[in-house]
Amino acid sequence: PSRAHVRFGHLVELVTQDGEDSVCVTVSRQGSRSEEPKKYRVRCRFVVACDGAGSRIRGSLGIPLETTVPQIHPAAYDPEAGIIQHHAWIYFKCDLSCYFRQGHPYGPSLWWFHTPSGHGHFTNYNGRDEWVMHMPFFPGEERHPNDWSTEDCLARIASAVGERPPAIGIRGKGAWQMTCAVASTYRAGRVFLAGDACHRFPPSGGHGQNTGVQDVHNLAWKISAVLHGWGGEGLLDSYEEERWPVGRFNADQSARNNRQMAEIEAAIGMQPSAPFKNLAAYRGSLERLAHAPPSEPGALRRAILRSASHWMSEGQGSGFTYEEGALVPDGTA
Repeated sequence: PSRAHVRFGHLVELVTQDGEDSVCVTVSRQGSRSEEPKKYRVRCRFVVACDGAGSRIRGSLGIPLETTVPQIHPAAYDPEAGIIQHHAWIYFKCDLSCYFRQGHPYGPSLWWFHTPSGHGHFTNYNGRDEWVMHMPFFPGEERHPNDWSTEDCLARIASAVGERPPAIGIRGKGAWQMTCAVASTYRAGRVFLAGDACHRFPPSGGHGQNTGVQDVHNLAWKISAVLHGWGGEGLLDSYEEERWPVGRFNADQSARNNRQMAEIEAAIGMQPSAPFKNLAAYRGSLERLAHAPPSEPGALRRAILRSASHWMSEGQGSGFTYEEGALVPDGTA
């Protein structure tokens, strides 16, 4: 029988390693009327922290994040805030097939827009009629997306599309921060970091979720081996040895992809190109784009070709090998 228990509405408040062979996790029940205690402890041999980009567990362990963005894309990085750009998102349901060529009823999975009032992109979620619109957002200079009304959301979508699409339903809205950093270590004693808890990428290339799933795939069988007695605890050291270089490479490549997208925007006339530091620079760039002369012949094509790794990265998403770690090379590969 399965020994896995999924507990919704629970919050990990504290993780302590008070012995050589166990970890104590303090958990609180959120908003429950159950007669069970609202706070309890779980003792276990290992903890895998998959608590996201703002990982409280990583913070409680004092594990810092490291970034190479200042070297890869210096114009993009805000060292004080530690971010590249704030973004707003709107999740909506609508059939947009009337805007695409025949034979492509649902259009591209990614659809960029540049208009006098904004720029960003649409991402298709289901190959049909579920979309998320992303665009730059400037805290302190404009209302937070959480405060946007349905009409505000519809107006922004209409501006991007060119008209208000028919039969559109707003499903959600919010904001997120584009960052690019990797934890200095993936392990502290018997606690392991995985997924966004140990690496945060720009979405350029779509490597975040893939890398996180690979982390856990790499770690799960090793913990199982130790718990079932056919692997020594030294095997667990290979998790960071194998996965940290992948996280660092994918973070760096995502930052390069983000820089290359900025080069494409510059080629069509957005000056300066993204990311924008304030609302005035953003609006000024959109205004210049509206009146920009035709770009140099071939400039856009060259910028797109330079971004090939953004779109064609099969060997990065899967297919990599580990030269050291859990497996000992025998010289045959």
